[in-house]
This record gives sequence, C-alpha cells and structure tokens, in this order.
Amino acid sequence: MNKAPAVNFASDNNAGVAPEVIGAICAEAERSDAAYGWDTTSQLMNDLFAEVFERPVGVYCVSTGTAANALGLAA
Repeated sequence: MNKAPAVNFASDNNAGVAPEVIGAICAEAERSDAAYGWDTTSQLMNDLFAEVFERPVGVYCVSTGTAANALGLAA
C-alpha cells in the first residue's frame, strides 16, 4: 500500500545556512562603524537596489520571511 508523502509545515528558518552567508555574517560582526542603516553595508545595499530599481530605495534586512511580509504589508 502506497502512503502519501509527508507534508512538512515547519518554518523556513529552521534549515541550515550556506557557508557564504555565515561568512558574511562573521565579516559584519568584525566591523566597527555605525549600525541600523547608517553603516557602509546598509548604504551599499541601498545603492545596489536603487541601481536595480532605477530609483532611490530603502533596504531593510530582517531575519524571517514573516518579518519581511509584515514590513511589506505595513508599507
């Protein structure tokens, strides 16, 4: 008798992370400039996204898809 495949409704933030992501997080932890949008990394992201969208943008890094959805809905 064939069983239906299991459905997994676990959160997407319980999975592993790519080594490149961990490396980037560790590199960020080493810096000493301002935070919360005033640091060089945030400014670089704003500039890169503004180039893609051809207009000024604000990039908000969040830790989960739920947080991103909430920000998007609140905008």
